[in-house]
Amino acid sequence: MNVEIFWAIVPWLAILVCPLMMLFMMWGMPGGACHKRPAEAKVQEGSDEEIRRLQVRVAELEMRGRAVGVDRK
Repeated sequence: MNVEIFWAIVPWLAILVCPLMMLFMMWGMPGGACHKRPAEAKVQEGSDEEIRRLQVRVAELEMRGRAVGVDRK
């Protein structure tokens, strides 16, 4: 291969590395779970319980914040 051709190709390879790697990584992702609709997404067992527990925790933290004079808004 001619050295001049090699050095003419190198900048293009450097520019294309990022998009090519992105395509390769997206192709390798298992199932594309981030693109599923909510109805198709798997619901974990106990998620309602976890939501209630987190809502209670948020309420506790808001009360604590009000007690020290911190306002969320």
